Amino acid sequence: MVSDASELIKDLYWGVKTYLFFGLIAILFGLEEIVSNIELLQERLYVPLFVAGCLLFAGAAQIVQYFRLRKKYSRLFEIQADLKRSSEN
Repeated sequence: MVSDASELIKDLYWGVKTYLFFGLIAILFGLEEIVSNIELLQERLYVPLFVAGCLLFAGAAQIVQYFRLRKKYSRLFEIQADLKRSSEN
């Protein structure tokens, strides 16, 4: 029963971590969209800027969600770490 709970907490932990990972990836894609289409922006074609803005916003929202969930489940993650330490001894 404890091992099942430990596995569930571990899955939750990595699920929360994916918010940070995909948020950073979205921000990097947004920045890349701006850099690779800078000549189109100079010609006043703003579609790449809109796409980049959407990616940057989505990435920022994912990172905010990561910090919110990390704070919400921090006590649970601490308990899982304690369980892991106790099972190693």
